[in-house]
Amino acid sequence: MKTLNDQSIEFPFIAPHLGNMDTEHNAAKSPAKAAHVNMMTDCIIANMPVEGLRSILRGLLGENTSNTAGLTKLASKYLANTKPSSIPELFSTSGGSPQPTSDLQRIQSRYRCLMGCGFGFESVELLTSVIHQIHNLEWDDRTTEGEEFLDILATIDGDIVQSITAVQKLLLTSSGMRPMYTEDSKTIATLREVLHACRSIAIARGQDFPFDRGLCCLEKLIEGTGSEIQPLQRNEIRRTNGFQSSKSALESFQLGPAEVPRMFMGLWQFSSPAWGTASRSKIDRHFRKHVDSGLIAYDMADHYGDAEVTFGQFRSGQEDSEKIYCATKWAVFEPIQVTKEVVDANISERLTAINSTSVELLQFHWQDYNDHQYVEAARLIEMHPNVQSLGLCNFDSDHMCEILESGVKAVSNQVQFSLIDLRPTFKMAKSCRKHNVKLLTYGSLCGGFLADKWVGKPAPNLFDENMTPSHRKYFEMINIWGGWILFQELLNILAKIGSKHNVSVSSAAIRWVLDHDYVGAVIIGARMGISEHIDENLKAFSFILDVEDKEAIQNVLDRSRAKDIFEAMGDCGAEYRQIRRKPQRSNAQIENGSIAESLNQPPSATRLRGEMERQTPPNATSSGILDTSPPQTAQSWGSEGLQQVGILSREAQFGKFSLENILSVPDVLRPHPPPRSPTPSADSFNDPITCNMLSFPVALGLFDSFMRCLNPYICQLDPKLHTFDYVRQRSSFLLTAILSASSKAFHPALHPTLRSHTENLLGRVFTRGAKSTEIVQAILIFTYWKEPAEIRTWLLVGYAIRMCIELGWHELKPVTQKPRTSSDELSIRESRNIERTWLVLFVYDRSLSLQLDKPWMIDQNNLISKATEWYQEEYAVPGGDLLLSAFVCLRLISAEFLELSSSTKSDSQNFRPEILSKLLNTELNTWEKDWLPKFDDEMVAPPQQFLVNFYGLHLRLLLNSYTLQQSLKAAKKGSAVSKSALWQCSSSAIGMLENISKVIGPLKQLYFVQDSVHVMTAYAAIFLIKLLLSLPKILRSDLETQSLQAILLSSDTFSEQCATQMTGCAMQARFLKNLVGKYHRLKSHASNQVRDHGVHSHQPDIPTSLGSLHNRMNTDVGTSHQVPRPLQPYQDTGELTDTTSINGSTPDFSTDLLHDKEIWDGLLTDAGFWMNEGNLLSDNSLPR
Repeated sequence: MKTLNDQSIEFPFIAPHLGNMDTEHNAAKSPAKAAHVNMMTDCIIANMPVEGLRSILRGLLGENTSNTAGLTKLASKYLANTKPSSIPELFSTSGGSPQPTSDLQRIQSRYRCLMGCGFGFESVELLTSVIHQIHNLEWDDRTTEGEEFLDILATIDGDIVQSITAVQKLLLTSSGMRPMYTEDSKTIATLREVLHACRSIAIARGQDFPFDRGLCCLEKLIEGTGSEIQPLQRNEIRRTNGFQSSKSALESFQLGPAEVPRMFMGLWQFSSPAWGTASRSKIDRHFRKHVDSGLIAYDMADHYGDAEVTFGQFRSGQEDSEKIYCATKWAVFEPIQVTKEVVDANISERLTAINSTSVELLQFHWQDYNDHQYVEAARLIEMHPNVQSLGLCNFDSDHMCEILESGVKAVSNQVQFSLIDLRPTFKMAKSCRKHNVKLLTYGSLCGGFLADKWVGKPAPNLFDENMTPSHRKYFEMINIWGGWILFQELLNILAKIGSKHNVSVSSAAIRWVLDHDYVGAVIIGARMGISEHIDENLKAFSFILDVEDKEAIQNVLDRSRAKDIFEAMGDCGAEYRQIRRKPQRSNAQIENGSIAESLNQPPSATRLRGEMERQTPPNATSSGILDTSPPQTAQSWGSEGLQQVGILSREAQFGKFSLENILSVPDVLRPHPPPRSPTPSADSFNDPITCNMLSFPVALGLFDSFMRCLNPYICQLDPKLHTFDYVRQRSSFLLTAILSASSKAFHPALHPTLRSHTENLLGRVFTRGAKSTEIVQAILIFTYWKEPAEIRTWLLVGYAIRMCIELGWHELKPVTQKPRTSSDELSIRESRNIERTWLVLFVYDRSLSLQLDKPWMIDQNNLISKATEWYQEEYAVPGGDLLLSAFVCLRLISAEFLELSSSTKSDSQNFRPEILSKLLNTELNTWEKDWLPKFDDEMVAPPQQFLVNFYGLHLRLLLNSYTLQQSLKAAKKGSAVSKSALWQCSSSAIGMLENISKVIGPLKQLYFVQDSVHVMTAYAAIFLIKLLLSLPKILRSDLETQSLQAILLSSDTFSEQCATQMTGCAMQARFLKNLVGKYHRLKSHASNQVRDHGVHSHQPDIPTSLGSLHNRMNTDVGTSHQVPRPLQPYQDTGELTDTTSINGSTPDFSTDLLHDKEIWDGLLTDAGFWMNEGNLLSDNSLPR
């Protein structure tokens, strides 16, 4: 018998793709790695909670299965070095009835680890010691009265089953079960002896034998190995003759010669005690209850623990055994030589296990498609006289058809199928109809996620100790399919359907699968003896989905990435064989999107083709990253210019402004050496998936959520170009920035890690001076959804602009004006990608300049001037490019106004702000007339319709505020307030807030808006409050009601869409509500002062900070949100003619209050706004 100290031990139960464990070779190959663990990593290990370590370890093995062999090896060494010298007392009888001690759980954990590491016989030895102590207990009636103690015995019974399974795996060879060695036989005989002794005690006392399952499996093992152990006398259980077809009480279908119900009960629970375990008597009672309810068909397998044996013994003991249907499996995971003898032996083993003379449905699984013996094996199974029907298990469409077209008759194929996993609908459905094969589907409830308990719930925490491997598997599928937000839409639809038909979400999901004509039955997992949901399961047959139901479900499915699961995971069953579809790169791929070739492969270093005429400056690659090889030329000796820029090196203008380049002298006597081949990029080492920060499916789900929900707000990426694998190949920085932004909304637990990684990559980009389109895009995305304390937006956008200037983008011409060197779609999209990024930067630059009162950096060029036509060019992004063109034109209007304002202010005597205001509003009216109707197109997304209105109103408010401020200043000298400016400002501010509450709010998309919308909203609210404080009662009464109502409605709208208290929506809701509260308190305080002291003062001057308040708001304005159509502009540009103008009215607010900056800073800070940086404050930052 092999021992724990035998370092050459092999583990035949490990799947072949995990590799062999050659410990001597591995030890010699990398001794340093085995000996050293980074100090900080060890700190994590030492302090991480146990449940956290387990979750992390499971995730690590899921990311890289090759680590499994190393884990098993080290675990084996650990077990060898921690072998207990003796077995402590595991039960205490001090209280009368036996109770387990704390040592029992420790011993159970040890022998389970032994099973997992392949030490089946060692686990049996330890289990035997445990059962010896149970045998020696003082057994009386109280021993079996305690339910808790019986449950403990049931878990030990399940452990015996698993240890026997581990032994079977050790004994299994390609030609069958080998005999046990002498020492092995002694170990098994000892266990058998003590089990029979316990059984005798139980029989003598008239009690249930608690280890019946374990003993039965042990006897089957002894019979199957031809052991020299002499069989003990035992009562034989009659064998059944199998299922005799009869009319099912439930909805049924024809499966071979049998008519069976359309719901099978799956017994995979028996494969591991982790699913729970129960005594034989409890299990039998649950079996009986299912059968009595009409659930008579059961799915099991040779590798589902003792499922076959337990089912067989139950069925054999029933008077109506012929009405109970058995579908079991023969799964071939290891290489074998297919012969009639081998097939006969395995079928005989199945018959013995289920205690029957025939098997109704034997489902065949074959692991390695490269070994074509599966056709012969299927033929031999079908021809076997004791097999009523052949079924297949996890065969894909092509290999299923290969078997069927060879003349073999198979009646079914068991595959995964649900509303999330739609792979059978792509190829399998057609093959099933062609060959009259029915699908038996599992996973139809998506691991329990398709259930009422998940409706309206946040995404699960992958590190929760209650997350099973099954949960992780299906959660990652949900992320690929469309993400948690879309999944919640699906659950809500199913919940409405369930309410309509008085059924559960699960029943609706099952019914949807059953309604496919090629589906025979759905397999529902049954935890026999643990829990049952018979009534709920049967409700799937109590109704049908009507046309309205199916259309509602299909509407969600049409917006999912169901085909991406097919592309990423492969056809049915491919996930068990690590087969991946390999899409070919083509123009069609750009049209339909692409998926990474492998779930476990790092991104390829191969660059995508596509030369970008003039988009790429000298020495730049097609991706926009500069070649770092030495320049081929130095000074521009042939230049006719005499200026420094014309004489010094051209390379210095495009990202290589270094002393080496400037002072290099060309060698005109020798030809230039060929350029060096670029060094392969190390960017893949920064890939967050390669760095094990998250799994591929989760990353794919986050990326998809970003493109669907966030990108429409910023109009930065082309969905047809920026597929997941394209971005992953081009830039780890861009990929990480996208995933970080998406995780903030969709997977908050991952956000800190991804945000930190984005920061690190940003630092590396800066220190290396790296430049590319993707780097610029990553920087911009990094600034759109900031942390509350982030203050670097102005600096980062400026750095990005300089980077682009070094890339030559300031000289860009529209792609339509350049000679077409290629009509390739990819090349055109990549050229437009650069143009789009430059236009986004232009909008961002002008917006920040306007808001922060700082100079802009990007001058108008030919591309910007042609923006009115740019969105109409070939391969434009519907909606997104339209919005960007509209924003460019909007920023040009604001630039014209500021230039006119600046020039006229120099002549203060002739400065007439009302004239500028009239010109401005005329320009804005024309812009609205030209652009807003274009956004009624169905191709324009609702967020983009919101944004174009919202930004138009914001600019109207911002620019008219200059006129209003001058008008209010003049009011001190007796002038009237400009009625037009007052109306334009107040209606625009209220319009912005109403667009929040009435347009984007009902769409439930406020949660996704970037920070600029929050700051613009805050600006509109602050403006209205300051305006109310600046006006006398005669002008304030009507405006006050409308303004405060708009602010509070916006606050409620943001509050309704809060996920946590640290989101932008939550902070905005608190800020707006607090702002109104502060206003009421100031108003009350001022009224008391007037009443108590009779204060009469001249009309207060509007604070100089009114016009510049927004300038302190460090806002990201790349592309923002939209709003409803603005109010029709007020046409009367005259002045207020009320004889009691502002200077003649009685104010009710103190002049000092309005002028005191500290008071205003304190007021807004208390409300949750930090004036100096334009940021909303979190709860942790607010004063108490």
